[in-house]
Amino acid sequence: MKAGWDDVATAIHISTYSFKALAEAFLPMLRAAGGASLVGLDFDATVAWPIYDWMGVAKAGLESLSRYLARDLGPDGIRVNLVAAGPVRTMAAKSIPGFSTFEDTWADRAPLGWDVYDIDVVAKATVALLSDWFPMTPANSSTSTAVPTPWLMTGPRLRFVDPTGLYEGVPYHYAAAVGPHELLFTAGACPSTTRARRWRGQCQRPGRPSGHQPVRHPGGGWVIASLVLHTTLYVASSRRGDLVSAWDVLHDRFGEKAPPSTLLGVACLGYPEQLVEIQAVALIAPPD
Repeated sequence: MKAGWDDVATAIHISTYSFKALAEAFLPMLRAAGGASLVGLDFDATVAWPIYDWMGVAKAGLESLSRYLARDLGPDGIRVNLVAAGPVRTMAAKSIPGFSTFEDTWADRAPLGWDVYDIDVVAKATVALLSDWFPMTPANSSTSTAVPTPWLMTGPRLRFVDPTGLYEGVPYHYAAAVGPHELLFTAGACPSTTRARRWRGQCQRPGRPSGHQPVRHPGGGWVIASLVLHTTLYVASSRRGDLVSAWDVLHDRFGEKAPPSTLLGVACLGYPEQLVEIQAVALIAPPD
């Protein structure tokens, strides 16, 4: 963010204002045609990307501009949309220092993979929006749509998480992460020690359950303990006092304000003599 205004002005002029200038220059022709489509190329500006800096700010401006263009041009039957593509090896990309940071990780996180040299997927998404196959996109004149690729036809971004150091013999993944900001859904976790698992017929305060510990991304250091959004606590007991005792352990872990939680008494759980299991929904975020 150390760039001077001259450089910033150039970036905004090229990456934001030029879309308006293009629309203005062709507006008489577009109106005469009785309807048309404008499509711009975007890069998701809802988050702060590494090394993207002022280009990210310019793209945020482009997304806002596209909504205003959609509002103003919609009555003339002119559709305005953006394609939020993954990283592609273009001349513009070559001018961004450290662009390989995106290239090295995008293929692993895209459900169908991603090839930075394959421009066809972006071109096809653009052609589809230029065609009459999306006659009501955007849905009304006050909104513009940013269509993400490579997820255009694949649904939400989804990946499974299996942290190292946990037992590998389970017939399921330990967690699933979905969405651009990675909403994490964990499998049920039971206390990790025999003493914690077996309460000898009476609910006492065992050691901290493994499901309450920070969850770390296997690729290196992602911590979510402070971003837990919801927990569900299962207790194999019909006695309300046992449920309360289990809740006290969870409450102590989170402090004064625990996240929204559901406390359930059930007939039995998956392991012999298991009395407690916890599930969580959280956001993945890099450590401080």
